[in-house]
Amino acid sequence: MVRFRLVFRLFFFCWLLVGFAGCSHDKVSISNVHGDGDTAPANGDDSEKSSSEGYLGDSGDTVDTENGSDTGDTVDSADTAVGVDTSDSSDTVDSDSGDTGDNGESSDTADNGDTADSEDTGDLVDTGDTTDTDTIATDTIDTDTTDTDTADTDTADTDTADSDTIDTTASSDSGDASDTTDTGIVPQFCGNGTCEGKETNENCPVDCPVVCGDAYCAPSETFALCPEDCLPVCGNSCCEGTETVWSCPSDCPAVCKDDACTHTETASSCPDDCPSVCGDDACTHLETAFLCESDCDAVCGDSWCTHNETALSCSADCPHKCGDSVCTGDETVLTCPEDCEAECGDSWCTHDETANTCPTDCDADCGDSWCTHSETALSCADDCDAVCGDSWCTHDETAKSCETDCAPLCGDYLCTHDETVISCAADCPAVCGDDLCTHDETARTCAADCPSVCGDAWCSEDEDFESCFDDCLEGAPGTCSGYASRYWDCCKPHCGWQANVPPRMHPVSSCSSDNESWEDNYTIQSSCDGGDAHTCFGLVPFAVSNALSYGFAATSEGDVCGRCYQLDFTSGRVAGKRMVVQAINLGYDVAGNQFDLLIPGGGLGLKNACANQWNVLPRQLGEQYGGFLKSCQLKYGTDDVSVLKSCVADYCDTVFGTNGLTELHAGCEWFLTWYDIADNPEVLFKEVVCPAELIEMTGMNRAPLHDINHSCD
Repeated sequence: MVRFRLVFRLFFFCWLLVGFAGCSHDKVSISNVHGDGDTAPANGDDSEKSSSEGYLGDSGDTVDTENGSDTGDTVDSADTAVGVDTSDSSDTVDSDSGDTGDNGESSDTADNGDTADSEDTGDLVDTGDTTDTDTIATDTIDTDTTDTDTADTDTADTDTADSDTIDTTASSDSGDASDTTDTGIVPQFCGNGTCEGKETNENCPVDCPVVCGDAYCAPSETFALCPEDCLPVCGNSCCEGTETVWSCPSDCPAVCKDDACTHTETASSCPDDCPSVCGDDACTHLETAFLCESDCDAVCGDSWCTHNETALSCSADCPHKCGDSVCTGDETVLTCPEDCEAECGDSWCTHDETANTCPTDCDADCGDSWCTHSETALSCADDCDAVCGDSWCTHDETAKSCETDCAPLCGDYLCTHDETVISCAADCPAVCGDDLCTHDETARTCAADCPSVCGDAWCSEDEDFESCFDDCLEGAPGTCSGYASRYWDCCKPHCGWQANVPPRMHPVSSCSSDNESWEDNYTIQSSCDGGDAHTCFGLVPFAVSNALSYGFAATSEGDVCGRCYQLDFTSGRVAGKRMVVQAINLGYDVAGNQFDLLIPGGGLGLKNACANQWNVLPRQLGEQYGGFLKSCQLKYGTDDVSVLKSCVADYCDTVFGTNGLTELHAGCEWFLTWYDIADNPEVLFKEVVCPAELIEMTGMNRAPLHDINHSCD
């Protein structure tokens, strides 16, 4: 009974398919009726499915036409037969291997819950059953589309088969039930082994195999396999048919002599195809070194003077010309000195030839540094040196160096011939021991010629402190008490005015702002009063020995200009030393027993002309009274002498050293070393005869006045 029901369902389904095939549609359309009663569109949502899937209903059932495997609710037909599922959406019919339910059950469940015999189910879909699946396929199936059935094959029930899908083999389609192939209507007999009607290899490859010469280029055919059907395709790496290197350079290689200069062909590799191009590093065709120097080398004899060819290296191509560094043809040192070298004896004095190197070509020329030909020291002193004995007293010849040429001349600073210090004191120096006390000889420098004279600033052997107080300073110290301070204000000294010094005595000279001496011009206004007269830098203190120094000072009011005082220090780090100073200035803030020593950086006092003269800031000059040392004491105290000396040294270097004030810097160094930065030490003083060194420096000499004051006033 079960077998009968299944067979009945199959025939009923076939009858429905035949009925639909008789419709006026161009292609058979098998609608799929969904389980919920809705009808699937003929070319709706399934248009995007592939032909191997067909149209899928609600249950997602599929028909696999390629293999016998069942992927769930699947009808498989490897021979393009139609497998018909008579169950609802949960049943599976396999035309090859039997039917297995979606849930793995072996029974077939009908729409009303009836149970079919699993053996009958296997008989129904077995490819050996009486049902001819080929006939069904040719009557109802579009090989390009997957259509779903709407017939219910169960006569006992009114159920509609739910979402079952029928698939065929061969060609794929987009899944649209209304679609057709390019060849028109789908043939109704595809699969019968005969290629007939509108069947082609494309819509029915089962019946119509690929045939070369059928005027149709099948996908598996190429020009190489079937040139009768297929055209060449550029880009397939095969140069075929009418393809050439011009029409398809990607497939066809370059071939020399094919009249096409392609790929890597050049005029050098294939001159038959490629023209010459200047700059391609190939000298080809008609190119020459003249037309294309970058490609063609120079060839001597090609009538072209190119590259580094010269008249010397290739006279066939290059003509001779002046300036080509080659002395050729009729060129000479005269016509072309650029190319031809000088040659002594060619009668031409050229290039670096001189009367000395080539007298045959070059005449003597006074001033050419060569004493040649008839030139002499007399005719050309510029070229010819003096020669003692040539009867000419020239150049630096003197009566002393060449008595034969030069006669003695008093005043020529040469003591020659019979000149003596007596006959020509200007030329002949004093000679100690000649019994003549001349020039600068003194009893101190030459006791053999000069007698000792008191007041000559030399304590000779026959003099002592008692017999000649003025000369013998090493006598008893002074008896007057006082102290020594320090200053340097850059003003014109008080003793620089003629009215302030004794008659017939020269004032001390002043200097300009750049330390140029005004010499005997004593009327220049003081720099402290708006003028340009300053204290000269040379008036700094200096050491005579470790125990004695000379210098200058300002004293209190009175007739003091040019007077000298011996100061014996009795306190401070300078105690035990002696200093002789000459008074050149008055200090209105200086006490009667005070000696204000002239020391650079010692303080400005009442006035200040140093900032402008030295081009420094006032604060760089230290304290007004006490100068550099006082500023250092205020900063570091008075206990650490080494720190104070270092501080004062920095002032000296900054103000004097870096500004090039050498003499002032030396005076500042004296304060650091010999004076040992003594701060206002006490002294015993007395007036003495001025040493010659101090008189020479200032020009003030009171010795002729014989007015030394031995009192302390």
